[in-house]
Amino acid sequence: MSSKHTPNYNLSQWEAEDKVLRTDFNEDNAKIDAALKALQGAVDIHGMVKAEGTYIGVYPSYTANVGFQPSMVIIVVDKVVGDPVGRSQLAVIFTRRFAFSIGTTTGASIRSTSDFKINSNGFTVGQEYSYNTFSYHYLAIK
Repeated sequence: MSSKHTPNYNLSQWEAEDKVLRTDFNEDNAKIDAALKALQGAVDIHGMVKAEGTYIGVYPSYTANVGFQPSMVIIVVDKVVGDPVGRSQLAVIFTRRFAFSIGTTTGASIRSTSDFKINSNGFTVGQEYSYNTFSYHYLAIK
């Protein structure tokens, strides 16, 4: 059994007097496999780093931690039916400098970025894209 472990993934490291066990290798391989699986889809064939996800709105804002500072975020509303506030926005694309929305009644429009913030590890959206019980899908691109 290994007497030392690596600091990041807790992988086995053996001293000369340690007995080497097959189970140590199996456990390490499972950790490596899980870490690689977590990275799968984060880099596409063009080398673009991206993160995809879904969230349920949490009034008055929602913050997503994607592990990097995005250069652009695309959010699509999954549920609009039965909206008691009458929101008509279906999607938004935003960067640190602009926001562009597409709606059912408003068409396409340039918007203020005050409701959309790019953070060092992700993004934050205000109430218009964090309405309770609504489901949202996002794509963050580095």
